[in-house]
Formats: sequence, C-alpha cells, structure tokens
Amino acid sequence: MEGNLSLDASVRHKCKPKECYLEQISVSGSARGKGVGSKLLKWCDDMALNRGCTEITLEVLSTNTGAKSLYERKGYQVDPSTIPDGPIDGCITRFVHCMLICRFDYAVFMRKPLVNT
Repeated sequence: MEGNLSLDASVRHKCKPKECYLEQISVSGSARGKGVGSKLLKWCDDMALNRGCTEITLEVLSTNTGAKSLYERKGYQVDPSTIPDGPIDGCITRFVHCMLICRFDYAVFMRKPLVNT
C-alpha cells in the first residue's frame, strides 16, 4: 500500500510485497487508556488483510514507551536491525528525527504478521 506521498521518495518506507506500512497513528491525551488505540490498530489490521497483506509494519520513537507497549500487546515486535549502535549511528541514519527532536531519540520499526481470525 502507498504511504504519505507528500514525503520525498527517498525518505518514504519502501514496502515489501504483501506488506502494509502504518505511517501514522495518534490518540489524543484525553482518549488514551480507553481502547481507542486498540480499535484503530484492529481497523488497520482488517484493512491490510482485506488488501491481501500478510505483514504490517510501523515506526515508533524509542522513547514512546506507551505506544511501544500497546504495539507489543497487539503482537508487534521490534526489528532489532533498526536499533542504532549509538548517537552517531542514530543521527546519521535518522537525521530528520535528530534535527526535529534535538536529543538522542530514534525510530525503530515494529512488525507483526497478519492472520485472518
């Protein structure tokens, strides 16, 4: 499936065949902890399955522990190959995040297989 086409092609995630990439998901602070994020993820799973995808991938900032915890509960696993070796590696490979956030923070990919239930 296509991602955000407003981003330059060089920074967009390149999907593998049968992969769905969840570009952004957000829940307002007042709605957190009420199942909204879980419902959004379920909707994404259903949409991806309906389009024939077998895997769904997303990125999450390393410091966003609440989101990472939700994704893990929903079956996502961190792709260890996306964890930088240190600040230099992290800033070179994730330059945009370092420039916007102004601290050592990086995005990791999380993936999960999709199965019909």
